[in-house]
Amino acid sequence: MSQTKNNMMIRNYFKTALRILTRNKVFSIINILGLSLALTCVIVIFLFIMHELSFDKYHSNYDSIYRIVSNQIQNGTEHFDETVPYPLSGVLKSELTGQKDVTQIYFANERLLKVGDDKYLERGVLYVDSNFVKVFDIEFLIGSPDKLNDPNSIFLTEAIALKYFGSNDEALNKNIVIHDSVTLNVAGILKNPPKNTHIPFQAMLSIKNLKEEYFNFGYDSWGTRSSGFATYLTLKNESNFSDMELKIQEIVDKHNPNDEEAQRTEFFILQPLSDVHYDDRFGSFNGTYVLSKKLLFIFASVGLFIILIAFINFTNLSIVQTIKRAREVGIRKVLGANRLTLIKQFLGETFLILLIAEIIAVIFTEIILSKINTFLGSGTELKMYGNFSVIIFLVIILALLTFLSGIYPATVLSRYNPIRALRYNMKLGKAKSFSLYNLLVFLQFFISQILIVSTIVISLQLDYFRNKDMGFYKKNIIMIDLPGYEASKAKVMIDLLESNPDIEKVSLGIGSPLSGSNITSSFQRIEDLETDYHANMKTVDTSYFSLYGLKLIAGTWSMLSQENDSTFNIVVNKTLIKKIGIENPSDAIEQYLFIFGKTYGKITGVVEDFNTYTLHSKIPPVIFVSYEDFFTQIHIRTNEKHYSEVKDFIEKCWDQVYPQYVYSYDIFEDSIQRRYKSEQRMSQITKTFTFIAIIIACLGLFGLVSYMLVQRTKEIGIRKALGASAASVILLVTKQFISLVVISCIFAWPAAYYLMRSWLNNYAYKIELSVWIFILSGAALILITFLTILYQSIKVSNTKPADVLKYE
Repeated sequence: MSQTKNNMMIRNYFKTALRILTRNKVFSIINILGLSLALTCVIVIFLFIMHELSFDKYHSNYDSIYRIVSNQIQNGTEHFDETVPYPLSGVLKSELTGQKDVTQIYFANERLLKVGDDKYLERGVLYVDSNFVKVFDIEFLIGSPDKLNDPNSIFLTEAIALKYFGSNDEALNKNIVIHDSVTLNVAGILKNPPKNTHIPFQAMLSIKNLKEEYFNFGYDSWGTRSSGFATYLTLKNESNFSDMELKIQEIVDKHNPNDEEAQRTEFFILQPLSDVHYDDRFGSFNGTYVLSKKLLFIFASVGLFIILIAFINFTNLSIVQTIKRAREVGIRKVLGANRLTLIKQFLGETFLILLIAEIIAVIFTEIILSKINTFLGSGTELKMYGNFSVIIFLVIILALLTFLSGIYPATVLSRYNPIRALRYNMKLGKAKSFSLYNLLVFLQFFISQILIVSTIVISLQLDYFRNKDMGFYKKNIIMIDLPGYEASKAKVMIDLLESNPDIEKVSLGIGSPLSGSNITSSFQRIEDLETDYHANMKTVDTSYFSLYGLKLIAGTWSMLSQENDSTFNIVVNKTLIKKIGIENPSDAIEQYLFIFGKTYGKITGVVEDFNTYTLHSKIPPVIFVSYEDFFTQIHIRTNEKHYSEVKDFIEKCWDQVYPQYVYSYDIFEDSIQRRYKSEQRMSQITKTFTFIAIIIACLGLFGLVSYMLVQRTKEIGIRKALGASAASVILLVTKQFISLVVISCIFAWPAAYYLMRSWLNNYAYKIELSVWIFILSGAALILITFLTILYQSIKVSNTKPADVLKYE
């Protein structure tokens, strides 16, 4: 009987709640729409953060896997590198105690694979040693891990097996030619790696397959950095973390005597696998993205801000509704309803509104999720169905918002004196809730102002990235990767290209000026071999400088060449000569450096500094050398007027010289933009969420103004009867909210300044946070607020006094 009674009461609560919702259509629509938009944003942000926090956690050794990285320190400036010298892995395997397994990998961003007459330019070819499967969890669908040590074998993922052969079984034991010279046998099929991995391979083969000539230029020396080799290990006892770093450093000192303790400029660090995806001090050697936890915190904060604005709207509208429903409460109390019954009733109404909003939000999210995944890129796949954490999150949000946004209005309503309530003389301006109401409106504007400032600053910083003079030409430059190191064919290609009058310059080299470095090597001055320095090494020909518009400030670059087996003529940048204590660029000419740990470099030219890294980092020392066997790219600067025709011409030249290889190219300007992809995404996301937050705030403001004007209709009628103009009535209505906007801006600006200053500190080159940014943001919020309430204000100001006062 008791259970039946409870069920009837619950049904009664919901029936009453539905009647209230349909009776107050405007308020219901505003509440549900605002909450639905906010919850959609919050669900998407939650899915994104959960995806990012899941990176690499599927490995059974997750807590004990470490990547060895390096930290180079010169003159107080730190440079971090995620790859380490090639010899390190071998000596650690034999000499390091306390490690369980050590593995070394090389990730090739692009390799030519041939299956019969079909050619594929494949990204994600991973070279591994036999310990790789002991450290990382790799699922072998077909084949044995032992074959990974066989230089004649290759393993394909399911996706590649399907792409090349149509099925896993058809792929097994088939031949694949790599580099147009090495034939490999498909020894097995691997399960596709999950999206949440920092090693997204497509094919896997033995590290023994790397050609010996790969080491001809010093890649195998201790002094060479950024060689492309990453080294991982698992520890037997994780508590030995600090001791293990010291042991690694001792081993390096033993095998690299040029980096003795007294002169040490480089330290090797154990980076937990749990930090690899989030530590933005290190780049990504394998083409995956790194997302700092600061950005995740920012996204979480934006989600919190949006739900706060929606919560404030809902609470404010609930507060004004309490006054409107005072007579209803009085009647219920007279009829015997107690305080607890009333609280349950109004919490039930709140729950129903939030439940409807949450259902709509889930539908919205499912509709837009595919587009969001496309926007975020192939490395991200957000899913709702089958994700139990989403269900828990939604239940918690529903319960929390029901309690927080419903308990105060319900408590206020339940306290009303029946006699006073039945007189219906409750006014918003006289209610005890007025101070809370103003505080909530203030918080809403406060958050909106921070979001607007953030959006403007991020957009300006991105514009700064696009427009800053980085010290080189950006436009109309095409880069083509050469197959292997066939220098003779490259020269034939250059002759064909230079025959076209619309091609202004052609050059050979490795990487663009902004490519960072293909090799980071230590060097010393001949006069002081004890002091160790580090520089980015760029292998280029003499045309490279004029093609990219690099500025010569001393000497010449025309002598850039290899003089003999032990000496190179080199060109350096201005930062390098300052590092070694030379102020006048002319004084650096004819000076000798000891490079690669085995050769001499004679400085024949000095160029002005240019950004070899993105604007996140300061300009490092750079050494240009000319080594033909390592020219892996052709750089082409074209005439802007015939850009499309020239691209077609370049492809025809390629087919003539390299008919057996797949043609691919990159546009330099596009490659620059890709380096700021995370910032571009952040800008778009912030703009979108700021826009949504403002819409939600405006919806709430619209509802509040509507109710306030209904309450003040009599007052406005009297004022108009006494001669008040329409403008004075509009001012009367708007000044309360405009005052709150101004106050909220004054409080929001310091907070926004601190947040944006912290974000900008991630960049070596950045905009200044000038006063006009904050003034513009405040003016924008004032204008948005004014326009939101203007329509209703005009409508009320045009009301005839007689229509308002005739029933008084």
